[in-house]
Amino acid sequence: MDSQSCQVHDDVNCSSWGIGNSVSGEDEISKMTTEALKTAEINEADEAFARLVTSQVSRVTQELVKLEQLLKAGMVEPSVLKEFRKVVDEVRKTSWSVQQSVGGKAPSA
Repeated sequence: MDSQSCQVHDDVNCSSWGIGNSVSGEDEISKMTTEALKTAEINEADEAFARLVTSQVSRVTQELVKLEQLLKAGMVEPSVLKEFRKVVDEVRKTSWSVQQSVGGKAPSA
């Protein structure tokens, strides 16, 4: 069906066929392809960021296990230890909240 036929048949909605629109079918495909690529790039970036965060959490966890052994020696300034405990408590609360939001059950306290 061409645009002249659409003018003749008033009862046909030509825009639903993509005829007579200012955007050609190729432009529409190009837009859809661009959107699909953007979505794929965003998903890829999200996955890369998640891997980075997971890696960092794992690394910090290992460091904390080592630090625990050092703290047992008791050779740390009280003010530094107080600040450390405050920050660790905030991280613990945040990690519990994130674990709840991603559907995992938090361990019993």
